[in-house]
Amino acid sequence: MRFTLKTLAGIAVCAATAASLTLLLRDGANIRLAAPVICIQTVIIAAMFWGRLSALIGAVVAGVTFALWLFPPYGHLWITDPAERITLTLFELAALCVVVLAPPARSHAPSNGESALGLLSFALKTRRLRSRPTRDAGGDEEVPPLD
Repeated sequence: MRFTLKTLAGIAVCAATAASLTLLLRDGANIRLAAPVICIQTVIIAAMFWGRLSALIGAVVAGVTFALWLFPPYGHLWITDPAERITLTLFELAALCVVVLAPPARSHAPSNGESALGLLSFALKTRRLRSRPTRDAGGDEEVPPLD
């Protein structure tokens, strides 16, 4: 397993979102259940932009952050309220579904002579169009058809 800067950025975004939601929603007993629901959107964004691995690890880090500092007793992984345990469990299951359903990361590097996103073939095609032979001044010679 190789951690790139892109993967670490996705993990950091999920962790920062969880930490900020913990600070903002810690005081309200009813509103703190919304923190995992809001954070799942960050996991979706992380899966789309930074890859499935960063979303998975970011969701685990966010879940641990919520368990330690959002839900009482603070500083322990055990959560006393059953509704909060269910919410956190559903958050982790939803994050797992997001990771499984997210498309795999596309490689932007050309492989086996193919170009990324077809840009090289577009450049070659436009170069062929520019170098097309034209008729001479007499008009006797015909132009060969394009591909």
